Amino acid sequence: MINYSINSKQLYRIVAEKFNISKSTAWVYVKKVCDVLTKLSGKYIFWPSGKRPKACIKQFKRRQGFPGVLGVIDGTHIPITPPIKDQTSYCNRHHYHSMILQAVCTADYSFTDVFAGYPGSVHDARVFYNSPLGRKIDTAPLQLFPNVNNHILGDSAYKCTSYVLTPFRDDGHLSRQQKNFNYKLSATRVFIEQCFGLLKGRFRILKHVNVYNTKLISKIIVACCVLHNICISQNDYLVVEVGSDDSHGQLCVDQDCKSGNLKRNYIADKM
Repeated sequence: MINYSINSKQLYRIVAEKFNISKSTAWVYVKKVCDVLTKLSGKYIFWPSGKRPKACIKQFKRRQGFPGVLGVIDGTHIPITPPIKDQTSYCNRHHYHSMILQAVCTADYSFTDVFAGYPGSVHDARVFYNSPLGRKIDTAPLQLFPNVNNHILGDSAYKCTSYVLTPFRDDGHLSRQQKNFNYKLSATRVFIEQCFGLLKGRFRILKHVNVYNTKLISKIIVACCVLHNICISQNDYLVVEVGSDDSHGQLCVDQDCKSGNLKRNYIADKM
């Protein structure tokens, strides 16, 4: 049994001793495995299509009755050893160095989209805007969503649009319908927090990735997400404590687009 409180350099020594290879050889194989898993990521991490969207919507609606949900999105901080030349960029608002993992998951805790690599100081909204998913939702949303009644749910760090619904800003004057909407959205969106908890609980290297090469760090993160989906597909779940300290705070709540507001108000009234 490996003691996960030790750092990753010690882990390589333990792995090397267990398999009777050198630490450098163990490191080479770790990189090779990460390369392979990253290249295979599209086989195991993919957006719902065919009959899957209906199943996803049904699973989410069963939670709190929130309609039309294909997934829930959030970003989480992966603690890292920062590169020597650019440490400041990787220092997040919690005052430790990290890399951001943005992910969308379903109600069965499978990732349907992952994007890793941005430094911890970057806001969730900016990461989303520059991610392949964000660009596709902006330019060709109907390639992802069967119709305009479908969407993903995010927290207040994201901009509210027709396809990314966020909570109403609580200015102390929310209506009963708006409060109910926020409650049901939060209760539905908790799946992504639980998904991150499962991921970090299973792959303890994500507690602190002690690697100086940032490109390799992002590959390690994506590789762990691929392995996570493989485990979920085999009904291999963990029981872990879930934290919620990854929010970047409110940035986009005053930038809601008109169509997003209209859709949000309509759903709030119906709920």
